[in-house]
Amino acid sequence: MIWAPYMRACGPAARRTKRSPDATLWRADLACWHRELTRIASQTIFSDYQDRRSANTLRRQRNDLQLFCHYLSEARVGK
Repeated sequence: MIWAPYMRACGPAARRTKRSPDATLWRADLACWHRELTRIASQTIFSDYQDRRSANTLRRQRNDLQLFCHYLSEARVGK
């Protein structure tokens, strides 16, 4: 199951201490889950976008990026 590593990392047992009330654990778990799910989604968004584009579009975008990088190096931007 894809969520198994995140369940171990974010589950209540991962942070349960004698001093932590359950409400605090619940909020911490939600924050942890949110971070993990956001990270997973951000990894797939760009690849999903590229999968929906034609080969010509991807080639044009790569060429545009190469031209822009060449412009930046000629303009000595970032040096």
